[in-house]
Amino acid sequence: MSIKSRFSWYNYSIKFKLTFLLLVSSIVCTFVTGYLINHNYSTAVLRDYQATSNEATSRLAYQLDYYLQQVERSTWNMIGDLKIQRWLEQPGDTGQENADQVLNTLESFRVLNSWDIAGLWIVAKDGRVVSSVTDFEIPQIEYANTEPQVSIVRQTGFYRNEALPMISISMPIYSVYNGQLAGHLVLNLQFAELERLFTQTKLGETGKFYVIDAQKDLTVFHPNQALIGTPIEETNLADMDLAFKGTAAMQTIDHTSMLIGTRDMPSQGWTIVSAVPLDEMASGLKAAKRTTVIMMAIIMLLVLLIVPALAKRFVSPIGRLMTAVNRMEHGDLTVRTEFSPGPDEIQILSMKFNRMTDRLQTLIDEVMDLTKKEMQLHIRQNEATIQALQNQINPHFLYNTLDIIKSIAYFEGNQRVVDMTHNLADFYRYTANVREKEVTLGEELKALEQYLHIIHIRFPEEFASEVLVNEKYHSCRMVKLTLQPLVENAIKYAIEPRGGDGVIRISAYSDKDKLFIEVMDNGPGIPEHLLHTLQERLARVVADPDSYRGEDSYGLVNVHSRLHLQYGEGYGLKLHAFEGRGTVVTVTVPLSI
Repeated sequence: MSIKSRFSWYNYSIKFKLTFLLLVSSIVCTFVTGYLINHNYSTAVLRDYQATSNEATSRLAYQLDYYLQQVERSTWNMIGDLKIQRWLEQPGDTGQENADQVLNTLESFRVLNSWDIAGLWIVAKDGRVVSSVTDFEIPQIEYANTEPQVSIVRQTGFYRNEALPMISISMPIYSVYNGQLAGHLVLNLQFAELERLFTQTKLGETGKFYVIDAQKDLTVFHPNQALIGTPIEETNLADMDLAFKGTAAMQTIDHTSMLIGTRDMPSQGWTIVSAVPLDEMASGLKAAKRTTVIMMAIIMLLVLLIVPALAKRFVSPIGRLMTAVNRMEHGDLTVRTEFSPGPDEIQILSMKFNRMTDRLQTLIDEVMDLTKKEMQLHIRQNEATIQALQNQINPHFLYNTLDIIKSIAYFEGNQRVVDMTHNLADFYRYTANVREKEVTLGEELKALEQYLHIIHIRFPEEFASEVLVNEKYHSCRMVKLTLQPLVENAIKYAIEPRGGDGVIRISAYSDKDKLFIEVMDNGPGIPEHLLHTLQERLARVVADPDSYRGEDSYGLVNVHSRLHLQYGEGYGLKLHAFEGRGTVVTVTVPLSI
């Protein structure tokens, strides 16, 4: 047995398959339910987080924009200060006095504004610089922006060994005299104020906010100041997929499920990123998962305990039905199963089984009865064939006697006796062979011609016979000794009473699947009352094949009985008599060309 057939589904009992299917179905349903619960809960958490994140990042974006705008606006008066304008308009070295006036203006601004200013300086177009700084170096760069520009820089102080991040705001200064770009005011701010903004805004217990400049691949703000101003790829932000905008997503970072949200700041081209562990925002999700696991365990336990009992209840009627089928297989057709009327399929099957056994018993009885009748009919047919010989003479003794008579007639020169004994011997050889119940029409006609030859010898001048049968019908099969008894009957009742003066004609024709052979004579016909009696006898022999036993004549009744037994309904003899003109006997057999 192959492995495939050994583990075939049909090798297991219905109870096992029912238990297995219910168990698998329950597990699958539980898993699907758990998945849907987890998915829907996660979706709800993500949706709630998106709302919370959007609110927090929107507030931060607004405060950050407001902070930067306030810083920019606070410099407008200083940019328009005439001392600064004159210093920018006077090319070359204009003396220390003008520079000191510009420096005093810068110092006054730095003192009056608490923006965590780390550095403040003015750069003229010709490169001159006046600065008010604390302990940070002034970067040696050229400023060419024509709009306020905010950037992130890292500067090293005079008394520090580390580079600190700064927000550098470069404000263009236009001349009040000709409107041309005259220089730039540069303001460097420490991250103390921004850090305060981001730390005051809470998102869960350990949620964090980040600000990035995706176009410049730069980290604008990071809780770890050492990472501010560095490329995004060098921070933990590189592990986040930040391609989505204005929405929230669930991502796995360092084996931890995180909720990530983003918010764009169009004013600066920055993006605020919020990140918080999923467990902090979805504390109920763990409880839902635990509930799902517990529910699955309970369902599996119930299936293992209840399903076998239910399966036994369902399988018991099938077991009873199988026992009944086994008994029926061994020939017990009296077996019946119990059933309760209703729409239950097993009960319906039990009811159908009972009906089937009833019908089977009936059919077997009918078959046995038909078989018995067929055997009886077969015996009767053989008896009818033997009785058609009309004597009990030993065929070999008869043949030998006829041969002796033939030899004596031959030596004495009596040709008529020679012909008669020759035809009679051949005819009796044909009739004596009872092993063949069917012969061809050609063989039947040949035997009939031998019989007619004897009749012609008996009535050499008065009697006439015609055999008008197309050769295409000669191969048709028919019951042996069908035509001779009919012709003999016509000789007896139509020819002999008139001293041999008469005619017998045999013809044949076909219609659809039947062959009709007619034996006609021109005798006196059959009186109507006798014809009616013969037709009744023919009908009675079909209904009761034993009814012809004891009859004096085996001719018409014998032939009709054998034809009906051999071919069934619709086959046999039909009589048509025309009083004073003759009789027609029609033989109907299957057409088998």
